[in-house]
Amino acid sequence: MPSTSLARALLGIGACVALSFSAMADDLPESIRIGYAVSDTGPYAGGAGTTITPNYELWAEEVNKAGGIRVGDRQLPIEVVAYDDRSSSEEAVRAVERLINQDEVHFVLPPWGTALNLAVAPVLHRAGYPRLAVTAVSDRQQDLMDRWSRIFFFLSTSSHYAEGIVTMLEELRESGVIEGRVAMVNVADQFGIELAGQHRSRAGGGRDGERHLRHGAGRDHPGWTHLLGRMAGRPVAGWRVPCHRPQRPRRRGGDRAAQAGLALS
Repeated sequence: MPSTSLARALLGIGACVALSFSAMADDLPESIRIGYAVSDTGPYAGGAGTTITPNYELWAEEVNKAGGIRVGDRQLPIEVVAYDDRSSSEEAVRAVERLINQDEVHFVLPPWGTALNLAVAPVLHRAGYPRLAVTAVSDRQQDLMDRWSRIFFFLSTSSHYAEGIVTMLEELRESGVIEGRVAMVNVADQFGIELAGQHRSRAGGGRDGERHLRHGAGRDHPGWTHLLGRMAGRPVAGWRVPCHRPQRPRRRGGDRAAQAGLALS
């Protein structure tokens, strides 16, 4: 679960910061500057606003209430510098560069989502900052770790997620709950494209009578509603939607799926 991974990451950050400052006991700053660029607006805001931003804010608040991060015989408060990356890779890169070069933060917390984590990883690697990829999923983890030695992944791979879903669908088909026809809609970004590809690979693209109807959608909510409306009339037993949490409720799309008697996941 991302929340568990995030909690581990934040605990690790406190320990890393304490260790890194311990060698500077005679020249400690007045505060520890922690920076992050997270999606407050745009299509990623829904996911970031439920899994990332509240946890960052709570962590900083609780640490400061406790007196700060202990370094030697002192406790240093946390000073937070935050930017909105607007759900844009380009804006995320600019914001992280600003955190490093202008704000001179001591540590940079990760953004939300696979695409933005991978977008800012080269910038942080060049500047010597560690990269905690708490909400990134990829089958290229080992290659990326070889390229960027300071990146750490907390979640599993796309293949692992897809294998679990396909196994579940096969069990549902064998038990007679579904007939094996599954519609798959994916968000058209790094996360959705990779997960959808692994789902198709694991399902065999039509083996054992399964037929996958694939559509890609943009990251905006109206595109999802339109696609779900188109797919609701298809003769399928269930939906698989590798996507992010939308910024706004997808009620209209969910209603359309429900009208067709489909389970939307």
